[in-house]
Amino acid sequence: MVRRAADTAVTVPYLDAVLFLLGITREEIEAADAEDAPAAVAERVQARD
Repeated sequence: MVRRAADTAVTVPYLDAVLFLLGITREEIEAADAEDAPAAVAERVQARD
């Protein structure tokens, strides 16, 4: 939800390690990004119109 509202992403050193400790793998993050990418592009196009 937050990522959809954000225009940019934040890169934090060691964030991958923190997420891994929370039980979130890099593969899960990349899969979620791949699912959100088409929706984010569509939202930006609709916002411009």
